Amino acid sequence: MPDVRDELAEMLATLPHVRHRCDLERGTESLRERCRAAAGRRGSAASAGQDRVTAIPLPWVRPPLTGNDRGHTRYSPFVRVKGEALVAIRAARVEPRATAGVTLHWLIPDRRRRDADNLAPTLKACGDALVAAGVLPDDGWQHVPIAACRIHPPDGTPARMWLELT
Repeated sequence: MPDVRDELAEMLATLPHVRHRCDLERGTESLRERCRAAAGRRGSAASAGQDRVTAIPLPWVRPPLTGNDRGHTRYSPFVRVKGEALVAIRAARVEPRATAGVTLHWLIPDRRRRDADNLAPTLKACGDALVAAGVLPDDGWQHVPIAACRIHPPDGTPARMWLELT
């Protein structure tokens, strides 16, 4: 798992500042090529059927958004996080689905007290990125019946975050 995170971090470091979703979709062929190359080096994370679980590694070791981050400008932290999640989802080459349960997992680095509800803004950005990537048609309750956040206790491995589609 760490090698995938390293690849995504390296790929994100080479990206220009993403100002809007259209910047990812429109003019950056090199972004698409980098996503395909990263996914090709480690194999596809896409599932063969809708009943399988798909894990998508995310490039963060702690939640990048809090409830206090405002999303009222087009250069907001929400837009940046959504763009980073979109790159990770495209790199994983997840096949489109009609419905999926979405769970955001966080393996914490230490045993400090944390609240799983504080992951909700990051989960929202990841849900929007799933729609933008074409994995889900919409992030409403009809297509995402379960959206959850889960915190895992430390187990000696480095902290990481991942998205799970069931």
